[in-house]
Amino acid sequence: MKRTIVGPWRFVVGPDILAEIGLHGRCLGTKALLMGGVRGLGAVKDTITASLRDAGLGVHVEHGGHVDKVKARVDQLVATGREQEVDFAIACGGGRVMDCGKAVARELGVPLIVVPTVAATNAAATISSGIEEDDVPRRHWYRGPDVVMCDTRVIVQAGARWLASGMGDVLPFGAGLPLARQFGRPGGAESGTLGLNDAFPTVAAERIGHLTYELVLNHGKRAYDAAGLGLPTDEVNKVCEAIYYCSAVAGPACGLVGGDHSLHLANHPRCDRELIHGEWVAFGTLVNLILFGSSTEEIDELIDFNRSVNLPTSFDDFGLADITFEELTEHAEGLVGADGTASFGLNQSFTAAEIAGAMVEVDQLARSRDERD
Repeated sequence: MKRTIVGPWRFVVGPDILAEIGLHGRCLGTKALLMGGVRGLGAVKDTITASLRDAGLGVHVEHGGHVDKVKARVDQLVATGREQEVDFAIACGGGRVMDCGKAVARELGVPLIVVPTVAATNAAATISSGIEEDDVPRRHWYRGPDVVMCDTRVIVQAGARWLASGMGDVLPFGAGLPLARQFGRPGGAESGTLGLNDAFPTVAAERIGHLTYELVLNHGKRAYDAAGLGLPTDEVNKVCEAIYYCSAVAGPACGLVGGDHSLHLANHPRCDRELIHGEWVAFGTLVNLILFGSSTEEIDELIDFNRSVNLPTSFDDFGLADITFEELTEHAEGLVGADGTASFGLNQSFTAAEIAGAMVEVDQLARSRDERD
């Protein structure tokens, strides 16, 4: 049996660590292409450029909305990097900038440091980037970061909701791991991005997959409260470690329950809430646990956790408290294949009615949780 594990060369987490980025940069090259969006790079640019210059390194800055995971913009940044003769890259921001930075570094063939400025997803440390192009299906390019520098003072400045979204985004890595093992499923990202066949996780990857879940459930509420106060506590450190490091190591090898990114109602026509990626992943994870027959205790634990950090658990969280079963089924029909079923990569298929039924059960369990307590 083939077993794999993957992860960044170095992961650093804590408050005020960006003043040390030059120490890492000088191990990688002599001139950096520093990239980021308006808010993300704006929050860290002065600290990073000062550290790089103190380390004797050159830097060229690309700051603005053009730093995005769109093929034409990636190509433009690659051309700029070549003109500037950079030999490593730094990407600062949220998920779209992270994917852009990974693609630029891949095309330039240079090392990459990522600096997440918001913890809404785990995109900073994952091994692939999804690049968009007109009239072309999104492509996933194989490239992860060499160094992840997660400054938690920057992360908490974004607010508690964004940190909660990041926790929601990584819940499938822990919740789905037992299901992946039960169904004998190889690693999803290794198979999809690299085309490997039957690549199963190493023992370490499985253990870290469990650790992702444990860190979030055990420390997530206190981290959420601390972020609300703007405090970069050690609980925030631990949760960011789960989001950025543990999920990056465990995800490619262990895979996850594939339907969690689609089994939600955020894209329903009547949904009147603006939800962040990790928020709907959190709800979809609960739907999957129902579909695959997880224990009531596990589902209750996850519902309680989601509620403690304001992640969605009921139809009302999508502004759809009055949605009917018929509407749910019609919505779920868009999630299944031509044969009327969806397997989500776990060797078991579900109909639109079964998916709708699982959503109803999640909603009912969430609404009755207080009564059952």
